[in-house]
Amino acid sequence: MASQTSEGVDASYTDDISSVQSWTLRSLSESSVACVTGDFAMQNVLLQMGLRLLAPDGMQIRQLQRWIWKCHACFTVTVESGRIFCPKCGNGGTLRKVSVTVGESGTVLAARRPRITLRGTKFSLPLPKGGRDGIAKNLILREDQLPSKFLKQKPKKKIDKQGDDFVMADDIFTHHTDAKKPLQPPMRKALAVFSGKRNPNDNHYSRRRPK
Repeated sequence: MASQTSEGVDASYTDDISSVQSWTLRSLSESSVACVTGDFAMQNVLLQMGLRLLAPDGMQIRQLQRWIWKCHACFTVTVESGRIFCPKCGNGGTLRKVSVTVGESGTVLAARRPRITLRGTKFSLPLPKGGRDGIAKNLILREDQLPSKFLKQKPKKKIDKQGDDFVMADDIFTHHTDAKKPLQPPMRKALAVFSGKRNPNDNHYSRRRPK
């Protein structure tokens, strides 16, 4: 795919099947289904899926738009939403949401690079703690510090709502324990560190007023 460069525009993306950072748009010749819609947002989705598009009044979009995530440290592009760490360099908080437009000739135009400011992001890190309390208090600075089960979200199980008077036979013989759940890594603290909103070491909100 060709690339076009202009002032303030980064067009260093390629649409190649062998490239890890590329996304593939299906050819229209592979599809035998056509959809008729006048909604431009739906037209954008249908063309990215590779379906044939028919416009009622000939009003059809000429450009495809989508959102990607680009690391401003190593310039890696990924389409996985919800990531905190870069899949290549492993840095946290460096993924920025970028708008990308694909024209009729296959030209890829990316949005302007955001201005990176370090104001309010420089602070001293606390010393790591060991033992049971350290699991829930130590900061997460790399993706390999997290187990794989915390990186992938599990699908929520559907709970059957039943009446209060109806009791399942399995619920009668189930053993309910008061054991504490195992401590989990502080995912919220990791998001606070890389969001840059405030210093996570600040104990301003944990102070108690004297009586």
